[in-house]
Amino acid sequence: MTDPRSIWAADDAHLPPLSPADLRGRDARFRRRVRRRNLVEYVAGGVLIALFGAIGARAQDGLFRIACAAIVLGVVAVLFSLRRRGAAHRPDGAAPVRDHYRAELSRQRDALASVWRWYLAPLVPGLALLFAARWREVAGDAGIGAANARILPAIVVTIVVFGGIHWLNRVGARRLDGEIAKLDESDQED
Repeated sequence: MTDPRSIWAADDAHLPPLSPADLRGRDARFRRRVRRRNLVEYVAGGVLIALFGAIGARAQDGLFRIACAAIVLGVVAVLFSLRRRGAAHRPDGAAPVRDHYRAELSRQRDALASVWRWYLAPLVPGLALLFAARWREVAGDAGIGAANARILPAIVVTIVVFGGIHWLNRVGARRLDGEIAKLDESDQED
């Protein structure tokens, strides 16, 4: 009796080559997904800039104002990096669609794999200053113990959220790696 896993593995090893129409369709769907994702990021970034800009402008405490300004600058840096690293590029009419699609998959994979450096790290200084400002405020009113009790859970939650964002993006990068491998494999069948 044949092992079903070997049949599946054998079928997977002989992927049919993708037609130019298939590749154009995949490329168009991929670019739409990237544009939708980026739009959500730009809207969220705009909301954060408006929110922390307004909070910082009204804040009485100097450290709190600096923290809000650092967060706004961090968000701006993230949005510029997203534009540079993660924008969906239109295919060049002169280049083969397969090459364009593969290059876009690789570019997005690299952006997702390095999300800690360009997406999360720019926000860390502002958040650290925000936590410090809040800690100082609470410590002045209720003491160091109360300040620690209030700030430490927020720091832990922030670390968990950042770790989750990093992990999800790494998962996305691995998925794109799989798509690139399938594309390369289908080329070998040509």
